[in-house]
Amino acid sequence: MFTKTRQSGRRVRTVAALLSAFLAATVTADSLGPNIIEDDDASNEPSEGKKAKGPPSPILTLSGNLEGNTSGGGFMARGEVGDYQDCWLIYIANPAEFSASTVPGSGSATFDSRLFLFRPDGRGLLYANDSGGTLQTFLGNESTSGDFKIDKPGIYCLGIAGNPVQPRTADDQPMFPPANADQTAAATAEGFVSPLVGWSPFVGATGEYVIRLNGVRGIPFTCGEGGDCYRDNPGPGCADLECCTIVGAMDPYCVDTRWDVQCANLARMKCVACGAPDSGACDVVGQTPYCSDGACCRKVCLVDPTCCYDAWDAGCVGVASEICGEACNPDCREDFNGDGVRNGADLGLMLAAWGRPGCTDLDGSGATDGGDLGLFLASPSCPKCGGLERGGCLVPNDSPGCDETACCEEICGLDPVCCQDSWDEACAGLAKEQCAPTCGQDDAGDCLVADPSPGCSDAACCTAVCDVLPRCCIDFWDQNCVDLAVSLPTCQP
Repeated sequence: MFTKTRQSGRRVRTVAALLSAFLAATVTADSLGPNIIEDDDASNEPSEGKKAKGPPSPILTLSGNLEGNTSGGGFMARGEVGDYQDCWLIYIANPAEFSASTVPGSGSATFDSRLFLFRPDGRGLLYANDSGGTLQTFLGNESTSGDFKIDKPGIYCLGIAGNPVQPRTADDQPMFPPANADQTAAATAEGFVSPLVGWSPFVGATGEYVIRLNGVRGIPFTCGEGGDCYRDNPGPGCADLECCTIVGAMDPYCVDTRWDVQCANLARMKCVACGAPDSGACDVVGQTPYCSDGACCRKVCLVDPTCCYDAWDAGCVGVASEICGEACNPDCREDFNGDGVRNGADLGLMLAAWGRPGCTDLDGSGATDGGDLGLFLASPSCPKCGGLERGGCLVPNDSPGCDETACCEEICGLDPVCCQDSWDEACAGLAKEQCAPTCGQDDAGDCLVADPSPGCSDAACCTAVCDVLPRCCIDFWDQNCVDLAVSLPTCQP
């Protein structure tokens, strides 16, 4: 049975993941641990900043050296060569506790230091200069005026430079206003939406530094590599550094052992970024930032950063129509309308596109023709099992199949119609019996209390949680299951 195999395998892998995480922390504690040293030059460009990676524990200090007379990383300005600025990519896990300091007693700097906080794409957030009656710097988590505050966990860029250096916008304007002693200033209106394009003057004070941090934890080693965060991957971690780090903090299995469908579900719920499946199509106006085609989204936001900050408005749609090519289905090239099925509707779209390039040009010849028609007719049907676009196995869906491959294949073996027509009430009912038999049982625990056994007593709540986190109905109802239940209207008392 699927349940026994899945339960046993997942529980063993969970223990292995915990052991792996412990060993990783033990082995790397001396070389990385809570104090990270700049072993090679950190770039002066935020997107290329040095990643503060380490075990899932607090990062206490960042140590480095601005030497001035060496070849620096990242982009230069006005032909200058040197190492006058460093950018670190850090994971702020507790925004309310965040601070960075070179002030003696907590951190240090042998020069007149300045600290800056950017988004990973280089847009400005906060800046601080002299503090505590010294030439050193304390950067808080909000501006002294109260007009901006870091309130979300995520990846940020922490920059350090020496007086009188300031980052500049695309219009060669300062990204930050002057900051008085003992104050933290928010970016200017332009600096808040325009990414950093250079430093001016490029040359500033240099020397060694130690930045003391609060509220920062290590970025998992496997983050920033691997596959799509919104899909089941064979290995640990995924390509989006921020999304991977956020999900990994919730479920270490995802970054230690494997990025499975549960990790992909968490990403879909917790990550708001370019490529997120629920962020909307790039050619449709939306009320929130970002769009679902990651490559197109990133191109558009380089042109207009507000599309990834404010909302995906008509201007973003217009830019996308000019610079983005047609998005094709990566999982089933013959599914032109994106409904997850290769059928007559897709054939109609191919015939309508005859002679033109695009997704229907399957052989890449530059035009849709007889060669593409032959490939279309000869290709197998699109896979019905697996993939978040299919919907959860425990709830009815209009399309065939469901997102959990093993459960889907077992149910379709019992009732082939579930993978031929639609995943209806009967298919979902079978899945509840075969794949998650623990929902709604009288002897199951309270859905709002962690329990070592899988499932919980409220069938509707249990189903809603396990549709996102299948492990909760397979291995055990842990705190992650409880936290999700608390956030779902279905589970409210």
